Amino acid sequence: MNFRWSFDWKLIPKYLVILAKLLLKKIFLVIFWIFYIVLFILAWIAQHWSIVIFQITSVVIFYLVKYLKAKTKELKKDKGETG
Repeated sequence: MNFRWSFDWKLIPKYLVILAKLLLKKIFLVIFWIFYIVLFILAWIAQHWSIVIFQITSVVIFYLVKYLKAKTKELKKDKGETG
């Protein structure tokens, strides 16, 4: 049994770049949300209600846009399959 294991070394940089981008995105999101929560708590303590309302509104809009993007993507996928 002569088994030779071969590996394509050209694929490594592509996967490393993808992995690095995903990791940086996750790290950025964690840092952003920590900062956002701390700012929310400080604004709540200081009773700067305009900042608190702005933060709540922006989070709601962010998740609404994210939900709508997912729904339109799903509808496009369904439309592409049926028609």
